[in-house]
Amino acid sequence: MREALRYRGCLICYVLDKDESDFMAELQYQTITEIKVRQDVVSSNGYCNFHFHQMTRLASPMGKQSQALLNWTQGEGT
Repeated sequence: MREALRYRGCLICYVLDKDESDFMAELQYQTITEIKVRQDVVSSNGYCNFHFHQMTRLASPMGKQSQALLNWTQGEGT
């Protein structure tokens, strides 16, 4: 709460954004490390466009490099 009170702006927006970011970071970690979570995400039709792009934004540079390499090796990239 003290951290939120130092924020210049809406306290509720700050807390909701922080909670959402924390949840998405944990979800991203779980989908990488636990196959059951990954399967559950896929079987539930994944994410909406908005949250898909947010998850992409959270991806590490190494993760992006790995995906680019995978695409390249599969002939999908240049």
